[in-house]
Amino acid sequence: MPRRDELTTTGSRYLSAATAGAAVLLGAFAATQAVAQEPSLPAAYNHTLAHPTDYDFAFALAHRASDANDPELAINVLERMVAYNPKLNRAKYEAGVAYFRLGSYEMAVQYFQQVLADPAADADLRSRADAYLSAAQRQRLQSRWSVYAQTGVRYQSNAGSVPDGGNILVQGTPFAVTGTSANKGAWSAFGLLSVGHDYDFQNQRGDVFETRFTGFASEHFKLNAYNIGFAELSLGPKLGLDIAGMPGASIKPYVVGGAASVGNSYYTSDVGAGVVAHLPVSQTVSIDPGFDWRRADVHLLANAPSTLLATGNYYTTGASVSWQLASNIVLQVGGSYHQGVGQRIWDRFDGATAETSLKIDFAPPIDSIPRRWSIAPFVKYSTYNFSNPNPFVDPLNARHDRFYAVGGTLDAAITANFGIGIGVQYAKTASNISNYKVKDVSVSVGPTFRY
Repeated sequence: MPRRDELTTTGSRYLSAATAGAAVLLGAFAATQAVAQEPSLPAAYNHTLAHPTDYDFAFALAHRASDANDPELAINVLERMVAYNPKLNRAKYEAGVAYFRLGSYEMAVQYFQQVLADPAADADLRSRADAYLSAAQRQRLQSRWSVYAQTGVRYQSNAGSVPDGGNILVQGTPFAVTGTSANKGAWSAFGLLSVGHDYDFQNQRGDVFETRFTGFASEHFKLNAYNIGFAELSLGPKLGLDIAGMPGASIKPYVVGGAASVGNSYYTSDVGAGVVAHLPVSQTVSIDPGFDWRRADVHLLANAPSTLLATGNYYTTGASVSWQLASNIVLQVGGSYHQGVGQRIWDRFDGATAETSLKIDFAPPIDSIPRRWSIAPFVKYSTYNFSNPNPFVDPLNARHDRFYAVGGTLDAAITANFGIGIGVQYAKTASNISNYKVKDVSVSVGPTFRY
């Protein structure tokens, strides 16, 4: 498990933060003043009825309606523009995007095809319409595949997970960490692959059988003992629920299995099952509660005789809330409770996790790029309390950990399928046992592929 080193704070950073904070406050004040001067949505819509050729105003209204989570109004405005001026390809394109985000793929396909059929449409608009058209057409298929892959390099300031102070306890006696693992900073190459398949039963409930595969591997340039491999496969039907006031509600039972390696040696395998529900309580808020059980078989590594988990059963109960603050901003908040029942009493624990992230989509700097860019800052906190001391580490004290992480990701498209992904994270584990007091800063960057 990667460990996070402490970020350095300097006077120049405080000055930069203060300057940035002042800019944000001034920007927020200006934005507030501008919003206060804008007409209400009904008044703005009436203006478009009275001035049908004021296209700039109409496009601005469509964007405001979309940001206010009123896609129906945005579509109404855009379709009126198309009806008044059938050669207005930008309106056709934006109407297609609005229908795509609503999940109305048939209508989205029609609008994108109209843009592509017009030889007068400019090249940038045609490129973006073509990218959306391919995605919308795939969504109409009964059998649908999706792929996301990334490869690249990652730097970790504490790749060897060396504890703070450089000492570990063995049967209660401290020993200094020596050897190559004491060289904290290290680079590695990594690869990530996620593959999804949906088989749409095409019934009125919207039932779909989902199959998901995730694989990850990292190869350290120097610390081969910390190479990691991981693979997991899950499958199960997502069944529509007929709940009044919750269109799109569903429940998904699933089975899951996986395996992992550390240092190019087998580490663990697990099988399990679970269930997750999707409950859209409003147009902008949804709740996803769930339960997951895993049976893990762990092979203790020669260079890591004490591990976080060991052979046994592990349970997680939790829920996440997704709140669409605007058409391009989604806030996610989640919490869960964990329980581990290992075969050995010192591997039994309970714990809890709370995490939140904010995904913000924005227009790329070049108009010809067909997909929007996104940033996603996140914060995570976990606590784990073990029930009994581990006699091989500290025979007198049971372990209690607190884990903190903060970071963010950038997904920057270059074409419809290729892009660049960047991730930054600082994490720290605070523990009552010195072996597990670790920090690490990690930075990863590399090309991405999605289909």
